[in-house]
This record gives sequence, structure tokens and C-alpha cells, in this order.
Amino acid sequence: MQKGKECMKHLIIKNEKGYFLRQGVEVEISEINKDDILALISALIDDEDFEMDQYDSKLLKNPAHNVIYNHLYMRLNDLLTHKSQFVAMSQQTYKEAYQKYCQQTNTTEAPE
Repeated sequence: MQKGKECMKHLIIKNEKGYFLRQGVEVEISEINKDDILALISALIDDEDFEMDQYDSKLLKNPAHNVIYNHLYMRLNDLLTHKSQFVAMSQQTYKEAYQKYCQQTNTTEAPE
């Protein structure tokens, strides 16, 4: 963790409910939408200090929160486990696409 930077968990279990961070504010997990999920994935990739409370069905009494938190935790934890492979694969994909674009641009330009 960087000095002076407060570490915030992105998935939280407290008061028998699940929460996630939306722009630094804890929101009940049942309110999550696709933009929130994308933001969580981006945070996971960009933030070296990304943290989540481990899933524990006994701590989540709300059935909807239990299901949503479980599935989201499993997916994010899998991505976190394979983060370096995902980043390397993404960089390679973009590199190949950029090189292909540059080749196409150079061959379609009219000679002077």
C-alpha cells in the first residue's frame, strides 16, 4: 500500500448485508448495475491495493445479497488471481491491433 493512501475494500460484508464501493461510497450490493461491475473490474486492474471481504454465507442473512455477493466475489477473485495474465494478454491484443492499424494506414496512404 502506498504511504498516506487509505486502503478501502471494494466488496464489504457488514451488518449481515453485502456492499460495494461506488465512487468511494458504500452501496448495498442489490443496487449494483453493469456500470458498477465495470468500475469494480477497472479498480481491480488499476489498484494494487484492491481488497474484498471474503465471501461467507453465514455473514450474509439477506438471500439476495448472499447470491449476488457470492457470484461477484467468485468472478472478481478469479480475475484477481489471474490479473497478471489478463493484463499481459490485453497488452498483447492491443499491441497487435495497433501494429495492424499502422500497417493498414501506411499501405493506404497515397505516395507524394
